[in-house]
Amino acid sequence: LAALWAGASGKAAETLLMTAVSHLRHALNLYAPDAMFITTGNRCYTLDFGPHAEIDFLDFKQLMREAQTASTDDVRQRVSAAQRENKYRAAVALYAGEFLREDAFEEWTSFERESLMDAYLHAMTFLSHRELTGDRLSDAITLAYQMLRQDALCENAYEILFTALRRGEKSAEMKRVYQQCKVAFRRELDAEPPSRLTELALR
Repeated sequence: LAALWAGASGKAAETLLMTAVSHLRHALNLYAPDAMFITTGNRCYTLDFGPHAEIDFLDFKQLMREAQTASTDDVRQRVSAAQRENKYRAAVALYAGEFLREDAFEEWTSFERESLMDAYLHAMTFLSHRELTGDRLSDAITLAYQMLRQDALCENAYEILFTALRRGEKSAEMKRVYQQCKVAFRRELDAEPPSRLTELALR
């Protein structure tokens, strides 16, 4: 009550709370009329979506956990890599831009959004390397560009992109991307790109 209605007190604040919960129940029940999303007990309201809703960023986190806990022992190495790839592909398909961006100015979302972004880039790095290993250069390049749209300073993305462009003998595109890389690092960090990226692009 103090956080949401600091100016109200006593019965007035309780009335505001009950009215808000009533509106929330009505809005949620439009999606699943028979579901009980909000329950009460011990003077508490509990929000439980249960099986009645799909929440993209929670599904994303679950897929990431499943991918990262796949077996990696020697006997099942190839099977495990395929399992991880499927999980990662399902996860990145949910990532249609930064999660929780509607709450970008809320303090509680800052760490969560960064963690989700890091997880997305980790999955994309894995998938890009799979494409490189399979000599699917066009797909690797596409994934690398997608990573850079999310993070213009993503070193893994530049490394994958430069490697794929060099193998594909696309020197003109390589030079253009390297210039974009230099601009991004100067703008964001007032620094030159890491030496390993420069060596990859110019060797």
